Amino acid sequence: MQARPAVPIRRAGAGSLPHPRRRKIVCCRAYHDLVSGDTQGGSPSTGQVGPAGRLAGLHRGYQITQLLYVFAALGVADRLAGGPLHPAQLAATVEADPATFNRLLEPFRLLGVLDRGEDGSYRLTDMGVLLRSDIAESMRPAALSYGQYWWWRPWGHLLDSVRTGHTAFDGVFQESLFPFLGRNPDAAAVFNANMT
Repeated sequence: MQARPAVPIRRAGAGSLPHPRRRKIVCCRAYHDLVSGDTQGGSPSTGQVGPAGRLAGLHRGYQITQLLYVFAALGVADRLAGGPLHPAQLAATVEADPATFNRLLEPFRLLGVLDRGEDGSYRLTDMGVLLRSDIAESMRPAALSYGQYWWWRPWGHLLDSVRTGHTAFDGVFQESLFPFLGRNPDAAAVFNANMT
């Protein structure tokens, strides 16, 4: 087995990672472009999204899936059912690290599941309400399902599946979906909730 070459560590200075505050701004801009579409090739005056902006958003679609999964898994919509909460209160109610959770509030807002009030509190939007667990038309089970490792890992092998004709799930987990679910009751419960 051949040794892997060492990966150089970047030091502060030219080519280093941006300052943490700058990363937050870049992250939020990336999510803004992802959700609303960059106007590359479109018309900034009308807000039309051009082909390059739409394609850039599609490239990062997995990020939306994971953001919605985290939103659903933490039960954010259920915690906001009683009304708006400030970031620190919301982080405490979902038992999340306040600093990390706070960085997700803007992407959640840009996705359209949260709205920020003038006082800095957050409330559910009409779309966010659909991620509550206590409503008949809840889409929370779908968000929980699509964010599971057993759902997204096979998609990372789609090219292999197309080339070989073999099922990606079987190749990744060495068994097909239903036997896998039979051996993993937690996964089965998430899958079944999504299918009902």
